[in-house]
Amino acid sequence: MLGAADYTIQTLYHNLLLFILPAYYASATLTSLNGLFVLAVAGGALLTAVDPWYRDLVRRQPWVTHALLGFSIFAALNVALPLVGVRPILALEASGGLAALALGPAFRRRGTITWRRAQTRALLLGCLVVVGVWYGRALVPPAPLFLARALAARTVTMLEPVDVVEGGSIPAATVLEWGGLTAYTAVYAPSGLRQAIEHVWRRDGQILARIPLSPVRGGRAQGFRTYSRSRDLKPPLAGRYSVDVVTASGQLIGRLRFTVTP
Repeated sequence: MLGAADYTIQTLYHNLLLFILPAYYASATLTSLNGLFVLAVAGGALLTAVDPWYRDLVRRQPWVTHALLGFSIFAALNVALPLVGVRPILALEASGGLAALALGPAFRRRGTITWRRAQTRALLLGCLVVVGVWYGRALVPPAPLFLARALAARTVTMLEPVDVVEGGSIPAATVLEWGGLTAYTAVYAPSGLRQAIEHVWRRDGQILARIPLSPVRGGRAQGFRTYSRSRDLKPPLAGRYSVDVVTASGQLIGRLRFTVTP
């Protein structure tokens, strides 16, 4: 019976992590810090899929068992809460706190302390996790938000890009002729969600501008379309440019890249 129960729990872990993995993969920018979180979710799904690994690394180590439980709850709630209109940063904080509280029974393992003391420890852990999650928010993709479309163009008319930069590169002379460049992005968000975002322009890693945009309103199949224009580009224009689409709290939704050639 215990073996059957352990296998059932292992299967639940695997199915849960495998189910939320596509949402994090779509939301993450794999070349940024939040790509590490996708690797963690994928690693958990793989670990729970291979019985010998799970038996040796999880079942025999109580602390790993508790860590896997907390991580699975956190990762699942962080995707689920925005689906009911909770903003990503609030979902992130709530997921961390609730995951820590769910570990209350682990502190009372084998009845060594009372339930009250176990819940008190879980509450203290929850407070620490909430603080840690805030400072580590850049590591977690704001799933299920993701970039449905991202383009560099001369301008935007009727919320559609005009003279799109093809091939990811454009001559500096053309940028001067246009008087600047426009970053066009369409952000997908679930219905009922409203999220403030901004564009962060960089050239060769140096920040050029931070431009607040209209809040994303979820529920549009093609994504909520918005754009920003950088008019104060100064010579030399050549370089590698990026435009990060970030939430108001600093979570990276996606990144547009292009190159301005001499």
